[in-house]
Amino acid sequence: MSSTNKKLINYIKNKPDVYEKSTSAFWDDENISKYMLEEHINPESEGATRNHKFIKKSADWISGLLGDTKNKKLLDLGCGPGIYDELFYKNGFNVTGIDFSKRSIEYAKKHAKEKGINIKYHYKNYLDIDYEEKFDIAVLIYCDFGVLPQSVIFCGQFNTYCLFLSLLLRFVSVP
Repeated sequence: MSSTNKKLINYIKNKPDVYEKSTSAFWDDENISKYMLEEHINPESEGATRNHKFIKKSADWISGLLGDTKNKKLLDLGCGPGIYDELFYKNGFNVTGIDFSKRSIEYAKKHAKEKGINIKYHYKNYLDIDYEEKFDIAVLIYCDFGVLPQSVIFCGQFNTYCLFLSLLLRFVSVP
């Protein structure tokens, strides 16, 4: 057996525990981030996000929940390449997007600049941000919630989302 095959077999045998913290920079892996971005910006694909028709309907629905969106501040956690953010911007929001993929944030900044759209994008882990009561609404869309470690998502005996919700509510000003 070749050494490559042995390494592969050992890798497969040493499967990490569920919710075990990763040691890799998954979102910035050269190959993964490249293919994730391609899937995000393909209007028909649902490999990294929903298809763009569905995204438009979703952004319009979320915007409609707030009535007058003019100058309301929206925080998009895990914004990816900014597909939702551009739609939120068109619907009147002042948008701030945060993502942990450098490639996606660079694409979002470049695309917004080309379109003359004023959206603030930050390359950062949204679990490390320190905003307090600066936004009217915060969104976390698609499957991003599924990649958070269990210790962040669940707390208490009922496995409720209290820590995550308190994190979100910290950013939103409640009238």
